[in-house]
Amino acid sequence: IDSSFRNDKVILLTPTGQELFGEDKHLFLDSEIKTPKDIILPSSLTVPKLFFNPEEQKSIDYLIDLLKPDNYKSCVNRMKDLGMKSLGLTVLLHSSPGLGKSESINLVSKVTNRCIKKADLTFKSKWYGESERNIKNLFVSYRKLLDTSELEPILLFDEVDGIFGTRKTLSSHSSIDQTENTIQNIILSEMSEFRGILFASSNLICNLDPAFERRFLYKIRLERPNSETRFLIWKDKLPQLGDDELRDL
Repeated sequence: IDSSFRNDKVILLTPTGQELFGEDKHLFLDSEIKTPKDIILPSSLTVPKLFFNPEEQKSIDYLIDLLKPDNYKSCVNRMKDLGMKSLGLTVLLHSSPGLGKSESINLVSKVTNRCIKKADLTFKSKWYGESERNIKNLFVSYRKLLDTSELEPILLFDEVDGIFGTRKTLSSHSSIDQTENTIQNIILSEMSEFRGILFASSNLICNLDPAFERRFLYKIRLERPNSETRFLIWKDKLPQLGDDELRDL
């Protein structure tokens, strides 16, 4: 099993312990440990070469440096010294669609060797109270993973525009609106006392509820590549062309 990931349901038996099960010990020896579907191991990620505008590159490099184990611990200790309620690192990447938010998060995971626990945003249920339990269970399972991992994993909320949007006024007293507001309040409460690393991505930051936006310590906006960045992209894709031809492109 990957050293950065532990599962609290896995029991490791010594040779003496195996003998206690007699002829049934093969059930343990032959069983295959599988990574849960919502866990993405850094070793499984294939990240293409990414090109950023200079300011964005600085932001990504800073984030990667911050997530080095010693730097991350120092950051958490500074939060403690400042008396902050939340001791977690919360990061929001936002841009127009197709500008590399997901790949940027994968890059950070790969380089820092931190696994990703991807939040399933299809947690809503037709049963009363089930949706609220599902979202609370998400944070409970993340804390278990956090406590059993060598490196703090990343909890990822991808494409949060629907769930982190402006809260309803409840003027219609709709049960759906009430449920959505309750879910949002649970997430806000969890983020206010969050421990660990949380990433979110958004295509429409203007639609995010201000209460959610305030919960993020670090925000990175990815812009469309400028002319120099586009030149570097073309040069990587078409190395046989000369610089003048590439600049014309």
